[in-house]
Amino acid sequence: MGSVSSLCLAQRLDIRGRFSTMASLLRSDEPSRGHVFLVDDHHELRSNLSELLRMSGYTVEEFDNADAFLQHHGHPMPAVVLADMHMPGKSGLQMQAQLQSLESRLPLVFISGGVSAAEMELAMQQGAVGFLLKPFTRKELCEVLDRALMPPLA
Repeated sequence: MGSVSSLCLAQRLDIRGRFSTMASLLRSDEPSRGHVFLVDDHHELRSNLSELLRMSGYTVEEFDNADAFLQHHGHPMPAVVLADMHMPGKSGLQMQAQLQSLESRLPLVFISGGVSAAEMELAMQQGAVGFLLKPFTRKELCEVLDRALMPPLA
């Protein structure tokens, strides 16, 4: 007779009563590749990107709009801002302008599903260090973030 096997992904109930999947239970002794401030108004995309970034070795803080991020105080270094270009309220370009007025040294990488060449050029002229058009691969994402997190050459 044949045998039947089943695989159950373990879940645990943490002290706050939330379920965690196996992926979130995996811990690494490796230092973080860097800190990513993820700013995107789409909850599902933000959540998926956040999980992907964590699994890729980054520390992630999520914000659902530009104002929530701009009100956040204290930026660990090295850090990078990964932000959607088009969000309700303050756009990515407006957030970029405000970061510049605050003399922020945080590198900014934009992501967008639809952007004009003029918007992309403006973002780069105003100091964005990268731009990813959706859909993008994990490799492309990590490459642009790793470049953004590199210390500037003296």
